[in-house]
Amino acid sequence: MMEFIITEPPLAQIRHRFGRGRTYDPQADGKKKLEWDFVSQMREKGYSMISEGPIACEVTFYMPIAKSLSKRKHMELLDSPASSCSKDLDNLCKYILDVMNEIVYKDDRLICKLDAQKIFSSVHRTEIKIYAL
Repeated sequence: MMEFIITEPPLAQIRHRFGRGRTYDPQADGKKKLEWDFVSQMREKGYSMISEGPIACEVTFYMPIAKSLSKRKHMELLDSPASSCSKDLDNLCKYILDVMNEIVYKDDRLICKLDAQKIFSSVHRTEIKIYAL
């Protein structure tokens, strides 16, 4: 099993942009930074890339609570499902899985099972667990 914790706020995948006859990824710089974070965690923990076999991935996105809410509402939302969050769960997963591709696993076709959730938390982060099936 591999475990990763990303301390950056969860980001959702956005569409590529078009301009002057070309397409570009506006999130390319953020993805490169996150790739280095995965590479450093893999080196630190002694993990190697998964190159074959089916894998399962559990992803938990800890979403920040809006600062404009009252303390009472803030406490009510803490550790509850983040259904009122503006970011779609599938786009959050796409971003993370896209960054991990060719770093943590050889190809995202190896993922056979995906379990993902969004939870409100006072500390934003993303926790990822990868298992071999």
